[in-house]
Amino acid sequence: MRHLLTYIILAAASLLMTACHIYDDYMYGPDGEQKVKVSFVLALGSSDDPFTKAETWSPDTPDGNVGYDPKTIGDEYDNQIDPGTLQVVFYHTTGEFVGKVNNLAYSQVGTTDEDRNLYKFTGTMLLDEDLVNSNPQLKMMVFANFPESQRAVINGGTDVSELQELAFTRFGAGKDTDFIPMWGVKSVSLNLSGDPGTTDLGTVYVLRAMAKVEVKLSEELTAQGYTLTSMTMNHLNASGYCLPDGAEDLPNTEALSLGSSINVNGSSHLASQIVESQEDQGVQSLVMYVPEYKNVDSADPATISLALKQNENGVLKTLLPESVIEFKVYNGSGKPVDSSDYDIVRNHNYVFEIKSLKEDGLKFLVTIEDLELGGRYGFEY
Repeated sequence: MRHLLTYIILAAASLLMTACHIYDDYMYGPDGEQKVKVSFVLALGSSDDPFTKAETWSPDTPDGNVGYDPKTIGDEYDNQIDPGTLQVVFYHTTGEFVGKVNNLAYSQVGTTDEDRNLYKFTGTMLLDEDLVNSNPQLKMMVFANFPESQRAVINGGTDVSELQELAFTRFGAGKDTDFIPMWGVKSVSLNLSGDPGTTDLGTVYVLRAMAKVEVKLSEELTAQGYTLTSMTMNHLNASGYCLPDGAEDLPNTEALSLGSSINVNGSSHLASQIVESQEDQGVQSLVMYVPEYKNVDSADPATISLALKQNENGVLKTLLPESVIEFKVYNGSGKPVDSSDYDIVRNHNYVFEIKSLKEDGLKFLVTIEDLELGGRYGFEY
């Protein structure tokens, strides 16, 4: 199903748009420091036609393709950003902390399908005058929707290499909790040349730090009175790292290669996590948001257990299939292929559509369609 990608900017953002202090009218800050004004566009992608598997862009060879276009198809929740959590920090190319942007304010770029999801941010930061005069090349890092404890670490002047240890704890249905952690990176040149005006840093793409796992019923099963009442992830991590592996070395977000970027917090292993329907008669789909998980060569690979109901002439019957859904390639008969495990990777949507339930004694055979995205960025429905 195709959804229109939208940003939902929270009402709390109005607090960020208070009038600037009169001091912002001047380019100089405290002795030895200069006030620098910057602007940039924050983007998860565009809301035009979703990408298809036929497109040629490959995350494993991003430099071999022209026109990176990280469209993100999903519901409104998948694309929410809380401006109160947005942090923009800068580092030297050698890794040392330079400064952060303050007084962030935003405005919508436009109202058409091509630009309604792009927001332009402006803000100021104080930098050493000698640094500013050298027109430095800097690393720009963007963080959104991360917990307050991690934001305090970032604001405290953490060396860029230490950002790999930043972690968040968040999983589950998500809709009634915090939003999905997101990050972005871009190498920029302030290139001030003595100009006290605003420096435009261009567009910064952000990607989600979590994966989305969805189980849904086919139209055929729905017509037969089946609904989902719960899904249980057997084996997952309670915590995930904010950044993928190697993020501090990237020239920009779109240069990330998923083949080597997985960054699993294996020390936070959980036996299970459950998401239940709030409807007495169940629902047609259930979703869970989870940190990255290493399935390949794992002693405890992740699987999904389900609970269903079937309405037969007004009588609800509970079904507990013995078979589980595995994160493997499935053959045409709906059976997992041996040694075909794949990892659960950030910013991916894993969709399992159950096409049929065939009772064989106490065991149900589950046919799964559209199991994996094949290493693509973004959410695809």
